[in-house]
Amino acid sequence: MNLHGKGQATEKSPYDASNELYQALFEQAADGIFIADAQGKYVEVNRCGCEMLGYTREEILALSMADLIPDEDVPLELDTLRASGTLLKERRLRCKDGRLLPVEISARVATASIRVTRIATCD
Repeated sequence: MNLHGKGQATEKSPYDASNELYQALFEQAADGIFIADAQGKYVEVNRCGCEMLGYTREEILALSMADLIPDEDVPLELDTLRASGTLLKERRLRCKDGRLLPVEISARVATASIRVTRIATCD
């Protein structure tokens, strides 16, 4: 409920309430959540994803999925993801400090242009 003007209360629209719930779930998730566009460039990341890899949100949004995979590792199977709509793999991701973090990646195609990835540490 919002208060505007002279103490008048206004109800939130269902869209606003739904958006607030989505934001709270996204930010408070125990796993890292990374959202990428069709080209693999990150367009959103939650707090846990940033903390897990040691980057700021702005730094991750300047990266693509390929930037976090070590050169010596096999590239992420984007063709498999496109074909099946889902992907579950154990991988290593490059942290900002250079460490390689073992993770489980669970990726899903949300729409034709958006990929949602949940990343959990394997420790």
